[in-house]
Amino acid sequence: MPPLVTVIVPVFNAEPYLRQCLDSILTQSYKNLEILLVDDGSSDASGGICDAYAQKDARVRALHRANAGPSAARNAGLDFARGAYILFADADDWLAPTLAEVLVQRAIATNADLVQCRVFDVEADGANPRLNPLVNAPDTLEQLEITAQNRAGVYLRYLYPYVWACPWGRLLRTAALQGLRFVDTPLRSDEDAIFFFCLFATLRRVEAVQEALYYYRQVPGSLTHSALRAPRKIAQRLLLVQEFERYLKQDHQNAGLRKAVVPMAAFVFIRYAYLECRFADAPEVRTAGEAELRKLRRRPGFRGYFLRAAVGRAMHTYSKAKGTGLAEELFNRVLALGYALGGLDFLYTLRTKIAPQAKEVASP
Repeated sequence: MPPLVTVIVPVFNAEPYLRQCLDSILTQSYKNLEILLVDDGSSDASGGICDAYAQKDARVRALHRANAGPSAARNAGLDFARGAYILFADADDWLAPTLAEVLVQRAIATNADLVQCRVFDVEADGANPRLNPLVNAPDTLEQLEITAQNRAGVYLRYLYPYVWACPWGRLLRTAALQGLRFVDTPLRSDEDAIFFFCLFATLRRVEAVQEALYYYRQVPGSLTHSALRAPRKIAQRLLLVQEFERYLKQDHQNAGLRKAVVPMAAFVFIRYAYLECRFADAPEVRTAGEAELRKLRRRPGFRGYFLRAAVGRAMHTYSKAKGTGLAEELFNRVLALGYALGGLDFLYTLRTKIAPQAKEVASP
């Protein structure tokens, strides 16, 4: 019998899109599914829709809980999951009919702990599908064997863009999770990224399917796409990197990995949050981003991460992993110092004048 796959869908006020998501799961060509719908305190008809689908298909189970955010909802699903593999889907997205079948077949054939497919971005009405430029495996990546010797390089090479940082569009071997859960926090951004940073401390094999099988709906005003919350990401991401460091400290075997990866995680993770503010169209977002960064500079954890990235070997390892040259490495070192000590406007102005074609662009 084919292995059971648990599909976990956190649901919060997704009434306009939820039926399309659930229909795409129920009509998968791979039939041995357990579908957990976690209603996270919805105030619209989403909870009733979950119950209706649970009544018409025995594979579906509706779980209702007070609103606590998407991480707590995913954790609730993991607590009830019985499958040998886990699939996450967001309630406003949908799956291609063969997604589960393709990913499970690759996982079985290669003994992979994680299988990633490509992702289509679509408009709120489902139109205009286009390959997501960030959440995609590079064309050259088909499989990745991860060992103690190359694990730090894997982190630094794929740390950003978000090749590995979102839960949907991938199949996870349940045994590889080893009790790992999403950071259960009131913070509503990027906690799923830290889940995968922690997961990569144990993964042994990753496979990439080049076919786009997941449809990610760009909903205006959603948590992910609200510009007004961009400044808050700066401080939030520091807290999440600290969660990552705490996780690695639990196992003394991760001491070397922690020293190599955590400073660069902070540097890259917070840098993109700041850039999202700096290049925002709204002046108030830019101003708020600068204010958040000034406050963050007073925190010892922030300064420590960036000074370690600037003067330690992490930046050199990162530069090698990304294939950048000496000039880029030196600029990144100076930039890390700039984040710790100030002077960012001067640095970015200098870079724009010297190499305008290399102007950094904020993450979406």
